[in-house]
Amino acid sequence: MESQKSLQEFVACSGEQAWDIGKRLIEIESRGHGDVEAALHRLQTKTGIDYWQWWAFRYRPPPERVLADTWRRLVSAYRVECERKAREFCSELLYAASLSGGALSGGRDPEARSRKR
Repeated sequence: MESQKSLQEFVACSGEQAWDIGKRLIEIESRGHGDVEAALHRLQTKTGIDYWQWWAFRYRPPPERVLADTWRRLVSAYRVECERKAREFCSELLYAASLSGGALSGGRDPEARSRKR
């Protein structure tokens, strides 16, 4: 029974899927070219995934498989980041609506703007 449990921990998604999510998270976390190493350390702190694993996401080709625990942590971190960006975007939309008098599409029609002048 013990060997079956340890085998399940090694069965996970394809390495390419994990590498894609890992690279996306690094891009999101990084504040520019000079910040990549610091971003890898921040991601280690946020997700519990080792710094060297993040380094591999950035600089190595994807393996065939990734540990199930690493996959779960990646997906969880990606979901949290997507939800954060969605909240940020919603607040920006509300701000834009307040600027344009409540009509989000009001600033898109150049003819409507020229008629108002």
